[in-house]
Amino acid sequence: MKVHTNWIKSFGAVLVAVMLFAALPAGEVQAATLTVCASGCNYSTIQAAINAANPGDTIAVGAGTYEEQVTITKSLSLIGTDATIKAPTFGRSTLSQSGITWDYVVAADGNGTPIDVMIDGFTIDANLQGGSSTVNFAGVFLRDVSGTTPGLF
Repeated sequence: MKVHTNWIKSFGAVLVAVMLFAALPAGEVQAATLTVCASGCNYSTIQAAINAANPGDTIAVGAGTYEEQVTITKSLSLIGTDATIKAPTFGRSTLSQSGITWDYVVAADGNGTPIDVMIDGFTIDANLQGGSSTVNFAGVFLRDVSGTTPGLF
C-alpha cells in the first residue's frame, strides 16, 4: 500500500506541474541581453547585435569607439558604457522624410509602425561629416518611435 501512495503523490505532483506550465501564455519569449565589445562579447559591432536581437531585447555596448552607422527598426534598448558611435566616412545609407533626404549616425525607424526604443550612455560623433546640397545630416534620426516627435536631433 505504501508504494501505491507514493506513486499517487508523484503522479499528482507531475500533473500539477503540467497544468501550471500549460497555463503560461503561449509564445512569450524572455528578453535577452546581447553584448558588444572589441573581444569576448556576443558581437563586435552594434549593428550586428541589432540585426540579431528580438523585439524587447537589450544590447549592452562596452567602452570604445564604434565607427559605424546604426539603424534600429524594432523595439529594443541600446545601452552604452562609455561608448561612442562615430560616423563612417563613406558608404552610409540615407532616409527620406517629406521629400528631404537625411544622412545619419543613428536612426530608429518603425517604418509606419511605432516602436519603443531607448538609447542611453553614448556619445554620437559626426566624424566631421555633414550634409550636401541634396542630403541633410542628422546625428540621430527618429521616426515612428513611441513618445517622440518625428524628426531629427
